[in-house]
Amino acid sequence: MSQNPQLTGKLDSVEGLKELFGGGLFGKRAKKNHALFSGATAKGVARATVLATRDYGDDNVYHVVAFCTGQDAIADARIAELRQRAEGIADELRTHGYFYYDTPTVWDGDGKIWISKKPLFRDLGAPTEGLYVFPLQESATASAPTDVAWAVVDGKLHIVVVAK
Repeated sequence: MSQNPQLTGKLDSVEGLKELFGGGLFGKRAKKNHALFSGATAKGVARATVLATRDYGDDNVYHVVAFCTGQDAIADARIAELRQRAEGIADELRTHGYFYYDTPTVWDGDGKIWISKKPLFRDLGAPTEGLYVFPLQESATASAPTDVAWAVVDGKLHIVVVAK
């Protein structure tokens, strides 16, 4: 898991954001996302690592996803450990999974959305090391996530899955 400088450069323009997050990024939503990424004290696009996946046959797929905000990749041994821990709790994904649309969301819910009260998967990460884990619910027709865009604004980490 490391940063992708080519994709990170796309965070600086509305057109780049549309490429990263799909064609539905128009009007106020485009301006809001552009303002968020433009005002970030740090930002990037990191490789996503899927640690566990569940498909309950409900037209959704649930993933436990990890990414790193640092430049260095997380060691393979650490990924193996996270995969084992994620698999041990992955049956809880249905009650903890949620969509990331094309608008960045505060990683820990910021106490304002329901995910802030469900830290089971986030607790697998090590934020002091720049390692973050989150649950993701997607349509069964979507491919597994490959990248996560992130931005630090006012000390809060915002994340969104890249839709490419």
